[in-house]
Amino acid sequence: MKKRVVITGMGVVSPIGQNIKEFWKNILEGKSGIIDVNYFDELSMDSLKGGEIRNYQSPDIEGKEFLGQTVQRALSAAFEAYNDANLNYLNINRDRIGVTMGTTGGEIQVIEDIVEEQKEEPYYIMNGANLNRFSPNKLSTQIAEELDLGGPVYVFPAACSGGNYAISVSCEMIQTGKADIMLAGGADAFSKMFMVGFNRVKAAAKEKCQPFDKNRGGMIVSEGAGVLVLEDLEHD
Repeated sequence: MKKRVVITGMGVVSPIGQNIKEFWKNILEGKSGIIDVNYFDELSMDSLKGGEIRNYQSPDIEGKEFLGQTVQRALSAAFEAYNDANLNYLNINRDRIGVTMGTTGGEIQVIEDIVEEQKEEPYYIMNGANLNRFSPNKLSTQIAEELDLGGPVYVFPAACSGGNYAISVSCEMIQTGKADIMLAGGADAFSKMFMVGFNRVKAAAKEKCQPFDKNRGGMIVSEGAGVLVLEDLEHD
């Protein structure tokens, strides 16, 4: 009989809330996070609507200035989920706790920053810090490092389904006995590539995302992060 996997903690950073309480309150009130995006004022496109996180409160950790925006959002959600599950107060084996995260572009905006720097400097020498910030695996490894977790660590660059893959694989890890607890979720920050790309292929709606409406017009690009803590129901 398969082990039953349950959710014991949640964390979120989104355009309508930078914590679960605020996020859920705004959902119940029917608030939308789709706004005119300021992040891309220099771009000329059919749609500049998006789910932009205004006044983002980055995690209070040492060296966060060397982390990309996607990793910072993932850390914020992971910290909240970890605390929501009260894992700090339990006698647990941290080597049995893993992390799986899904993403569309990881830290693609780091590459965009490098391109802008190259425009200004014809003999540009890449900064090692940028290479470190770009590393896609940091989306999960940074969470594991900050929380001192030694279990399985994976990143799934599977676009819109990345977070689903992360949750599914985490459940399998617990059911097969490879981990007792898993932090699973997904994260992405804004990037020009996605905003321009989805507009170019005419996949972006001009005003709002309404997938079940007969007048639906496409998707809306957003940013944010969500993390769940998954555990075996019988885990102490």
